[in-house]
Amino acid sequence: MKSCIKIIRLFDRIGVADGVEKVLPVFKYNLRFHWTEALIDLAYQYPQYIDLFKRFPIGPGSTPTMRILNKTANPENTCLALMRAGFKNFPYLSYGRKQVWLSAENWEGICCEFRKYDNLQHGKGRKRIFTYTN
Repeated sequence: MKSCIKIIRLFDRIGVADGVEKVLPVFKYNLRFHWTEALIDLAYQYPQYIDLFKRFPIGPGSTPTMRILNKTANPENTCLALMRAGFKNFPYLSYGRKQVWLSAENWEGICCEFRKYDNLQHGKGRKRIFTYTN
């Protein structure tokens, strides 16, 4: 783990996807999803190392939506294009009367949620079975 920390300390506002690619060979186990989540958390605490407005890994949950939006582009590039688009009349969040721009992480999540609800609407969603234990 110390060797991973040494690598991360060398980051200078790099994207999560680039960070994961640099950490995995040092970590020696292919835990791409876990490192993605760890670097997202790191970005919120130490933005000098990771920039959520740069290249971001697109998971299997949001890939179908990214492909609907652009059939030929790499889903990571579609995500970056969404982030940079600045849609007019989009209900962006605001903080202190300033618009909060959605990061690549935010857009990846939005596309994932869209896919889930679109699947449910078309009867293709996975049933979630909840059980209660006493």
